[in-house]
Amino acid sequence: MYKVTKQYGRGSEIFAQSFSKLADATSFMQLAVEADAAMKVNVIYRLYEFDEVIKEIDSSKMELAARENSQSGQGKTSGATFKPTPFEMSPRPRSTPPKWLHDEEDKNKDEDKK
Repeated sequence: MYKVTKQYGRGSEIFAQSFSKLADATSFMQLAVEADAAMKVNVIYRLYEFDEVIKEIDSSKMELAARENSQSGQGKTSGATFKPTPFEMSPRPRSTPPKWLHDEEDKNKDEDKK
């Protein structure tokens, strides 16, 4: 007789389901952990054989592993990355002032001073 329990965060352990076969219990745990990891719910599933813990699966650890696997596959095609910047990085002649375009507010301030 196998018993599956779950524990949310630091709460108490809650009975989830009982199984007669080990394979059924482990597949139930695996599916439940994947569903909880997809919803970003931290749950610890424990599989008991009578009163002894056989297996323990933590959904937060599964989420981290899944995130690492998905990130490791990204960006392998090229080493170049595009990082846009709000600043204009093109070179300009020395005689050009740093800000040659004036905003409407700047024009209004200049007119008020005159």
